[in-house]
Amino acid sequence: PPGCPGLPAKDLDSKVNLCYTMDIPMAQKEWKKAQQELATKPELLKSLKFVYSKQGGEDHKRTADWLGTEWKKKLDLVVPSEALENKIFLSLLEQKPPLIFRKGLSPERPTCAAVLENFQKDHPENYLKIENLDLEKTITSMLNLGNSNKDKKKLNSLCSEGLKKLKDTYRFVSTGPIHFSMLLKPQWQGLKINE
Repeated sequence: PPGCPGLPAKDLDSKVNLCYTMDIPMAQKEWKKAQQELATKPELLKSLKFVYSKQGGEDHKRTADWLGTEWKKKLDLVVPSEALENKIFLSLLEQKPPLIFRKGLSPERPTCAAVLENFQKDHPENYLKIENLDLEKTITSMLNLGNSNKDKKKLNSLCSEGLKKLKDTYRFVSTGPIHFSMLLKPQWQGLKINE
């Protein structure tokens, strides 16, 4: 579902709630509170827009349209969306990220550690400029464990812990599963693919 991590359930600790809930009354209450704070910063509200890369194609546009409709319908909040050429979009993220943007992650391998590595202090994909020592320690612990099956439960716990830190402190919202594609010649059969 939207708002839940896109990693497979087998990689997560089922006891940790990593999904956002659709709580409209709470969102309306929080938005009213935010409006009072924004009253002293009208320029911030004027600059509010949802920015995404045109490279994402129709999927990203549909997401932006859907979110805009939901914010208008449920909060009476108008958030215009803006599609940018990818090079311009990435330059904007590097210089001054907009308040709301959609940027997919590109993990180097299909593991939770590879996803979380994108949020390490000096990682080029860390557009939010996150510097979190606890998150760094969690990632290091995961990398030290590797992917051995005997430590699977500990890895799942660390994965969920790292994702929860992102969710709770940085308003990072996962929007779907990760997919890796491979092209194989039809005569190649019986392969066992590792990470």
